[in-house]
Amino acid sequence: VGPLESVIDPIAGAWVKPLTASQRVEVMEELKGLKADTLNSFANCAIEPRVVRHSFSLEVKYQIAHPWEIKELKAFDSRYPRANGYVHFSCIGLNPSSTQALFHVERVMTSNALSKWVLMEVNSSGHWIVTQEFVTLIA
Repeated sequence: VGPLESVIDPIAGAWVKPLTASQRVEVMEELKGLKADTLNSFANCAIEPRVVRHSFSLEVKYQIAHPWEIKELKAFDSRYPRANGYVHFSCIGLNPSSTQALFHVERVMTSNALSKWVLMEVNSSGHWIVTQEFVTLIA
């Protein structure tokens, strides 16, 4: 997402497979304060893909790509010539009281990629805020 054309992957769920024990340990160690219930919720939702719809209220214009465009670079470049890649979101894991959220986001660009975990919590004013981020890949 940025000043050029912004494109979002239509399928949420990068894994579509269970988190490994080592992934669970790594995320719990890196994101201090992450509740086990929140991680478990994420692990349960991450095993099934979900469709992303064009329903976000953002300050920048964005498009939802077609699934085949994400897999075929020529088709993607043809349809979105001003885009410098796309953003892929995972599902969102929530704790039982819905005050803590965990998700994974990737920004895949033509020349590099960024992958990170994001932990959000509801603050005392009732607003969601990012409390921690953990970068797992820069390529």
